[in-house]
Amino acid sequence: MAEMAVWKDKTTYTRDQVVAADRTPRILSVNLGGIQLSVHRHIHHGPDVWLASCTPQFFCQVQLKSADIEEAKAEAITLLRKHVEKAFDAVLAEAVARL
Repeated sequence: MAEMAVWKDKTTYTRDQVVAADRTPRILSVNLGGIQLSVHRHIHHGPDVWLASCTPQFFCQVQLKSADIEEAKAEAITLLRKHVEKAFDAVLAEAVARL
């Protein structure tokens, strides 16, 4: 049975944010099979905008549609899946062409 992905808060907090209520996550990250996927905020976007980035660099700072963090995480995983499938299809097509 597959394990559930564990998202980790990667936000850096100031010393003034010692109370847990002051610690609103701005960067959540998960490792999926060696790919680091992050859902994060950015200073050049509104306060309700979530972005997605991943390493290796399939995409960077893609604006997500949802302002809800749980929906944004699901959207980011779907986006990653599409990019990985596209990359896999390209590798497979090249391998078949070389046969």
